[in-house]
Amino acid sequence: MKPKPFFRSTFLLPIVLCLLPILAQGQKEWHNALDIGLSGQAWSELEHPYDRLPAKAKDVVRAPVWRLGTNSAGLSVHFKTNSRKIWAKWTVRYDNSMWHMTECGIKGVDLYMDDSGIWRYAGSGSPGSGKANEREILKGLDGEMHHFHMNLPLYDGIDTLWIGVEEGSVLESSSILNGKPIVIYGTSIQQGGCASRPGMAASNIISRQLNREVINLGFSGNGRMEMELAELIAEIDASAYVFDCLPNLHNLDVIYPLHMEFIPYIRSEYPDTPIFLVETATTVKSAIIAKDLEQLNRQNEELRKAFKALKSEGIKKLYLISGEDLIGTDQEGTVDGVHYTDLGFKRYADKLVGQIKRKL
Repeated sequence: MKPKPFFRSTFLLPIVLCLLPILAQGQKEWHNALDIGLSGQAWSELEHPYDRLPAKAKDVVRAPVWRLGTNSAGLSVHFKTNSRKIWAKWTVRYDNSMWHMTECGIKGVDLYMDDSGIWRYAGSGSPGSGKANEREILKGLDGEMHHFHMNLPLYDGIDTLWIGVEEGSVLESSSILNGKPIVIYGTSIQQGGCASRPGMAASNIISRQLNREVINLGFSGNGRMEMELAELIAEIDASAYVFDCLPNLHNLDVIYPLHMEFIPYIRSEYPDTPIFLVETATTVKSAIIAKDLEQLNRQNEELRKAFKALKSEGIKKLYLISGEDLIGTDQEGTVDGVHYTDLGFKRYADKLVGQIKRKL
């Protein structure tokens, strides 16, 4: 004899009610990263919301600098949530690829969680094929409110970015960074080449260690101490400026005059802000090839010459960071003899953090 419909519905109702919370888990609510807010941008008037340079710079800087400024290196999203899971859905602008850098570093994202004042790595979103990506970044959280930040791609631009949390959970904009930002201007190394994932770029490591916003103005192959960049950088009221352009200044004759013009311009705008100049590190090629080592030594000599001249002209709070042991002496700090691995970036960042801490 078949049970009556009423009996069946009455019997199943408690089971369905018990299953509802389980069924609800995994249902996503998407939040636009632009509504949450970005860290790592120095300007608000942008041609594209994820650019690193202001719209007005497009007709001022060289075309390669502008194009690289559309890469999202150093940008991040800070938020807090009680969701047990976190997702990311993002679309990149170019779908770039390079032989010596991971896809995750080029166009992926990674996530960090605050653990009693220490930022802990929490997960990565590695891109798939094509420009559009969606990944579960983290699961198994305790349902309590935690602070997070998500680092954006280093060598591609972001078109759209959404952060997903469980339906019914809370997600709010949140930043626990301190003080004025630090500005880092330089080459492909400063942009993040060739970190395995975004959080291992030097600017992001420094940001975590100092709990301070860092403006990444690294432009691959194009960190050339140009006055157009000096004028833009001088618009940023920073706690410190770090200039590391030697690897892109192949012509030894320009190193001294460029620094003698660039640094006084910054100092005229900010008389008391610490300025750090970074020598080139001895890398694999320069360690074993005499010609490369000679070039590196002469680059550093020209920088030291400019540093001494600037100090003699009364430039105060100007500091020189030696290239010796900058990324270690075991020659394990690069992926191709030039660009840094995660190990190289960690060593580089540790040395800069030690210097910056003492001078801030």
